[in-house]
Amino acid sequence: MTVDEFRRLESLILVLILLLGSTYVCMDEAYPRPGGLAVVDSFWGTRGQPRKAYPGTRDNLLTVLLRNDMDENVTSLTGYLALPGGFTDFYGRKTPVDTWSGSLEPRDTVSLSYHIDIDSSVEPGTYYASLTVEYILEDGSEGEVDLNVALHVDPTPVLRIEVVNIYWGSPGNPYIAVPGSRDVDLVVEVLNLDNYPIRELTAYLDLPGDIKDLYGSDEVVCTVSGVGAGGGLARLVFRSLQVSEDASPGSYLCRLDLEYLFDLEGSTVEQSRGFDIYVKISGKPEAPVELASAYWSYGGEPTVAFPGSRGISLHLTLVNLGSYDVSASKVEVKTPKGFRLLRASGGIFNPTPSGSSASLNLDFNITEETAPGKYILHLTLWYVIHCGGKGTEAKASLRIPVEVEDPSGVDTELEVVSAYWGSPGNLRVATPGSRLMPLTLEIMNRGVYQASSLVIDFALPDGFKPSYGFARASVRSLIASGGSASVTIYLDLDLGVAPGLHTFQVNISYRVSVGGAVFDRFKTFNITLPVEEAAGSSYLEVSSVDWADGRPVYPGDEDVELTVGLVNRAAYPISGVHAILYLPEGFEGDYGSSTVELYEQGSIRRWGGFTLSFKMSIDKGLSPGIYEMVLQLNYILESGGLGVKCEETHVLKVEVSRLEGVEFVQSLWYGSSAGPGDTGVRLLTVLRNTGIPSMSGIVGYVEMPRGFTIVLTGNRTAKLIPSSLRATTSIPTLGAGVIPSEIPLQLQPMSSASKGDDIYFMIPLNISLDVPTGNYRFNITLSFLDQWGSLQEIPVRCTLPLLGSIKLIRVEAVSTLLIIGEPDNRLSLKLVNQGTAPAYDVYLGILGLPPGLSVEQSMFYIPSIPAGGEAVVETNVYINPDIQYKGPMTGLALIMFKDVYGTLQKYNQTFPLMVRGNIEFQVMSVTSTPSPAYKGALLMVSGIILNRGRETAKHVSVYLLKSSAVELTEGSSQYIGDIDPDAQVPFTIEAEVVGEEGFYNLTLIVEYFDNYGGSYSKIYQFPLEVGPPPKAEAPPLEEQFYRFLPAILTGVFLVVIGYLVLRYVRRTMGRGG
Repeated sequence: MTVDEFRRLESLILVLILLLGSTYVCMDEAYPRPGGLAVVDSFWGTRGQPRKAYPGTRDNLLTVLLRNDMDENVTSLTGYLALPGGFTDFYGRKTPVDTWSGSLEPRDTVSLSYHIDIDSSVEPGTYYASLTVEYILEDGSEGEVDLNVALHVDPTPVLRIEVVNIYWGSPGNPYIAVPGSRDVDLVVEVLNLDNYPIRELTAYLDLPGDIKDLYGSDEVVCTVSGVGAGGGLARLVFRSLQVSEDASPGSYLCRLDLEYLFDLEGSTVEQSRGFDIYVKISGKPEAPVELASAYWSYGGEPTVAFPGSRGISLHLTLVNLGSYDVSASKVEVKTPKGFRLLRASGGIFNPTPSGSSASLNLDFNITEETAPGKYILHLTLWYVIHCGGKGTEAKASLRIPVEVEDPSGVDTELEVVSAYWGSPGNLRVATPGSRLMPLTLEIMNRGVYQASSLVIDFALPDGFKPSYGFARASVRSLIASGGSASVTIYLDLDLGVAPGLHTFQVNISYRVSVGGAVFDRFKTFNITLPVEEAAGSSYLEVSSVDWADGRPVYPGDEDVELTVGLVNRAAYPISGVHAILYLPEGFEGDYGSSTVELYEQGSIRRWGGFTLSFKMSIDKGLSPGIYEMVLQLNYILESGGLGVKCEETHVLKVEVSRLEGVEFVQSLWYGSSAGPGDTGVRLLTVLRNTGIPSMSGIVGYVEMPRGFTIVLTGNRTAKLIPSSLRATTSIPTLGAGVIPSEIPLQLQPMSSASKGDDIYFMIPLNISLDVPTGNYRFNITLSFLDQWGSLQEIPVRCTLPLLGSIKLIRVEAVSTLLIIGEPDNRLSLKLVNQGTAPAYDVYLGILGLPPGLSVEQSMFYIPSIPAGGEAVVETNVYINPDIQYKGPMTGLALIMFKDVYGTLQKYNQTFPLMVRGNIEFQVMSVTSTPSPAYKGALLMVSGIILNRGRETAKHVSVYLLKSSAVELTEGSSQYIGDIDPDAQVPFTIEAEVVGEEGFYNLTLIVEYFDNYGGSYSKIYQFPLEVGPPPKAEAPPLEEQFYRFLPAILTGVFLVVIGYLVLRYVRRTMGRGG
């Protein structure tokens, strides 16, 4: 920076300093001299929200704005505001206080706030309060100043309030008030039409003389809160008012005074209003209750009344024909002589809506001395009309006609429907001399009334006497209409009673209950019963002969049980039965005995049955068939006294069944079909029990044909335990010879089998290669304990199908070389059946190929491939020219076929693919020098090899083929190297011309390798002309000119460039000087 520039900067700084100094001096001169504190402004509310104050408002916020006119800072202020009359603070004080502390600089302002209540007596206008401010300056000195504060009071607006509705009741449920109404509510609705909401409203209602509140006062009060502005509704409810019975219908004048508080400009204003309103008292409704129907009932059912009815109810239906609900409060009935009212009840004592009916039940006792006939009952009903509140009372008088019926025709129809010797369920035969012989009567009530207190007296003919006391019986229970009862008495018969029919007179006394009255009735019946002649002997009838529980018996069964059912057809019980069963040959009792004896003590009543069970064993060599046995019975017939000894003989026929009933169902291969050479295959053989009730402890002796070996034992035979099978698919419904392995089988050892059960044997097998396909038979002998616990054996002839198996259909690659860019790429695959059975409905699906490859046909169908046979499928393959992947790849094929059992099998296989780009050479611009060639000349052949393919050609070499025109030399071949796609490489080779003059074809051979080691060669031919040797000539001038022209142009260019560089350097040096 030069000296002048520094001086200029220095002067500028000085000027700025002077300007700033003068400005500071001016600002300092602008401050006034000290002058104390001053009231700048006073207003209601805050600076941001000023308000107005009105007479009667409360909690008005007064803000006083003070300014510091002194030259020192003020640190604290205390303002004492002395209010004029009618003004107090929120707590009723006349001098509220506010304080401030901080730092009030000169000319700054501060505000003091006071909450003021204004009395409603204050007139609108401007008032002044005296403000005494005590302050402390920053230096600690204190001061005091008296100021005046203006208080502006605006006129208070009067709210527009109107009475819009007056009614008795409640919102949505109005009603009327009538003389005598109790606890009615009066609703007065007041509307606030102003813009100020009412915070609280208190209503005072002066009532006329005929209306009082619940405590007899004529003034009631109601208070509500929160009446909105602009149409807010206040609903005043004066509750529990009473209307005098002496009140006259009409409109009554009442005085309504309202006192309310509302918010005005943030303050609370209290006002009052008065209204004259009219309250309507309606006329008292007339008695609306009428009698609709009347009938007698007893026990809830309609009936008639009789002399002596007790607890009978007179059911009255009363209809409310008035406009309001009614409910009865008291009932009074004047009855004729003989009627006694017990109680009154019913729905009429609850509120009954207008137009509805209710019941009134009057319960009576009617004396027996009351004469049948018609009577009038006088009913007086006091009830409440629910026209509002607790309603008003009214009275109705009703005449009710009733009738008492004549009981002389009241009875029910009793009938003796059955009379027999014996007791219910145990018939007896009466014979002369019988003792304690029961006689039973069955009595039915076919009438409409129930009968009770039945007493039956029997008038006995000669020779019959009661065994105990008197010939009388009774029925304690009621016999309802349609019901019945039975009674039994016991009689002794004299020995001289003649056999035959005897008549008994039965006298029945009973009571009939109708409509609460009870009447005594009496009936007489005659019954006839037989007395039979005692028999000297009788017989037992064989009712059934069978093996126990109906189980069949086979030869060899031990401890089988034969049950014989017998029925006593005698007229007397029998006892002491001794049975002897004589067994035929082949049957044995205990210890080899030919008889079996049993004893049945009895007693067995007439028509009673009993069963004899005989145990025996059957010889193993007994032939099945029907055999006869002799049953001898000795017993005592209890016909009286010591009884009579009897003997009977019966011939019984029994059947010994043939041991059979297990059949072969089918044999299934599990998992896959089986064929020659298979090992570890599993054969599931299914047998069915069709005739044996019970089989337990089952063991199967399995014997396979030659060529089949059971894995468990290593030979053709084995003992196997059968299984019970649980599968997700029912085996018999498969309809095929193979159970797919996808069906899980749950095999559990089978402990027993019932009739109809399936028996499963899972037989693991190895099959010899020498076994041809076909069907083979094998045996399973079942050893088991039958239903009698005896060991039995049943041979079962079984078959198995050996139709061959398919272990694999192999997919082999026949032609899988795919060349990018070739239009005709063929994919050939061979399917080879490596099984011992043909494959049917063979499907080959090409599922997955590398990206960029697609086939013309992806699914192939081959009807069948024989065992060991093969099939070839072909399709075109299309390759994306921009495919990113080359080289060996893998394709995925789906194989699906059905085996000889029709079972569908499927699996996936992979096959190899070779994808590479093509290599296509084009030999261009082939020239030879000299041209034409001549004998003895060194021929130079030049050209360009272009790779038009999509694969790099490796180790490319070019050579000439010896011919009659040329002789090869060391330069007749050239190694070029690799040629990328779309690349071109020049080549030059030489040879010695040996041919005579004429035209020849030279052969050019290009050899190369691909990326995968494959070697290839291409042959190209081009013509060669051999002529005479050329004559020597000087080169023409034009040729020499063109030869030296490039050198001349280069020299001129260098001279021009040097000149330009030299000129630039001189100009630059001249500027620098």
